[in-house]
Amino acid sequence: MKKQPEGIVFDSVLERMQGEYAWHIVLVSREVASPLGLTGNSRRVVCTLNDSDPFQCALFPIKAGGYFLTVSKKLRDRVGIKEGDKVRVSLSKDTSKYGLPMPKELLEVMRQDPDGNKLFHSLTPGNQRLSIQLVNVTSDIDTRIYRSLRLIEYLKHTEGKFVYNEVNNALKRSVQNFD
Repeated sequence: MKKQPEGIVFDSVLERMQGEYAWHIVLVSREVASPLGLTGNSRRVVCTLNDSDPFQCALFPIKAGGYFLTVSKKLRDRVGIKEGDKVRVSLSKDTSKYGLPMPKELLEVMRQDPDGNKLFHSLTPGNQRLSIQLVNVTSDIDTRIYRSLRLIEYLKHTEGKFVYNEVNNALKRSVQNFD
């Protein structure tokens, strides 16, 4: 049975955001989110949609007040929802260290490379999460190991500077060369 996050449960509707970004979103009012105790830029939550497997995400603020969370096509397909559908949402505050599951391969590489570990942990929390996503993008263990090694090599080469497109391209090239 799927573990539901403890926190708040409410019904909403899957909407399509108007404007430059055509994201699919679920609105979360300020009143509904209030019990989560979100402060400042700390808006990471664990979410379920229609009793789906829990996933970690962020609530994005709306200028008029309240928040929204984005729902990717992959997640919409997995949950079986489309624009206009009513959605049962469960949210709890994410208290995990990184806001995403840390791949054990990256943990092991950092354990063996204290300088790389220090550089990774000098990144902003957002860039740490992006790094984790870049490693977790594959289910193949060998590729995750290789991506972890290349990520740390990149950070050492750039002295801890993180530019997403550069990192992503470096990891893509390394995997293509690995195949």
